[in-house]
Amino acid sequence: MGQYVMGLDNGGTSTKAAIFDLQGREIATAGKQTSMITPKSGYTERDMEELWLANCDCIKSPGKSRDRREGCSGHCCVRTRQGAVSLGKGREAGL
Repeated sequence: MGQYVMGLDNGGTSTKAAIFDLQGREIATAGKQTSMITPKSGYTERDMEELWLANCDCIKSPGKSRDRREGCSGHCCVRTRQGAVSLGKGREAGL
């Protein structure tokens, strides 16, 4: 297991990332504004390419330290309104 963990949050209008050490202390953060598309009243959509790029930027940014990113464990869990989904672990995204 790495010496850090990274949390990633895709909110309604921004994407945020934070790196924590194994004692839970915040080490670094990054954020990027994203847009919400409203095609009609009561409906919202997201541009998945914009979200992907925002995620990549936020993952690469905290602390500007490759050592910190490489020291992060690669586990992933997604929480949606339907429940939580484990996406496994690894470096498949190449970030």
